[in-house]
Amino acid sequence: MKILTVANQKGGVGKTTTAVNLAVSLSALDHRVLLLDLDPQCNATSSLSALLPDQPRRDIYAVITDYFQNPATPVSFSLTPTTLEPLFLLPGSADLAALEIELSEHPDSRVFLRKILRSPLPPSLSPPRPPSSPTADPPLDFDYLILDTPPGIGLITVNALVAADTVLVPVQTEYLALEGLSQLLRTLILLQKNFQTTLDSVSILLTMFDSRLRLSRAVRDEITSTLPNFHTSFSTAVCHTIIPRNIRLAEAPSHGKPILLFDPSSTGAEAYLDLAREVLNAESRQKISTRSRSPITPFQPAAAD
Repeated sequence: MKILTVANQKGGVGKTTTAVNLAVSLSALDHRVLLLDLDPQCNATSSLSALLPDQPRRDIYAVITDYFQNPATPVSFSLTPTTLEPLFLLPGSADLAALEIELSEHPDSRVFLRKILRSPLPPSLSPPRPPSSPTADPPLDFDYLILDTPPGIGLITVNALVAADTVLVPVQTEYLALEGLSQLLRTLILLQKNFQTTLDSVSILLTMFDSRLRLSRAVRDEITSTLPNFHTSFSTAVCHTIIPRNIRLAEAPSHGKPILLFDPSSTGAEAYLDLAREVLNAESRQKISTRSRSPITPFQPAAAD
């Protein structure tokens, strides 16, 4: 199971769009995916509203509060299925905003999400098997947990970063795109040192890219040339895939659908499928490197035009 956290302290860079559409694209490629909506605004949940059942479902806040009330007892997740069978959702909650105050002094305040997600998965965290499947079979596991985070580096985002194997940083190709990127990398280094995280790679995803604009091209080139200057114990690189500025991507959430269902022929849908394939290819290379005990192979920077 791979935990991939989508994070950037800047708002409006495409975090939720990326988390939702990457999760859907991975599931479309036959991988079992759980999307966790960690943003109190619950935009990831509303972006999938057309795919969700009407029945009541448990949200992430209930899961977290259960953990703190009974830390020695496996948490009941009661995951929400979507109409895309390999994709499940742990919905967001506006109550998440209160956690910053409620848990600020708790000794597990920065690691509770890792403890919840990294413990052996109880059956309640595994996707339900089809009714025709033998009940004696072991519970299914997820291939990917995709964590959507709120803006800023608050308690929830820190927990998502501590829990992550991979961090995907959407960066809008506009003015001040690099603002906060160096701070985020320093935060990841600090968290790795203090909490012995399992983070092995950080990938920068360029979003809202318009190849016709000189500014977009300049920002892409600046990020590609600047990133190698950061010296970290985890690999850092720019994704080959670039998410274009696409009106259909902007319209899809208002219909409660991911871009792959809203407009599968759009450039946005094609880009997120490409990103999912890139994530899968990167993990395959990493597994080969780990088996041979050689350094992890990072993404190669995108070539300039």
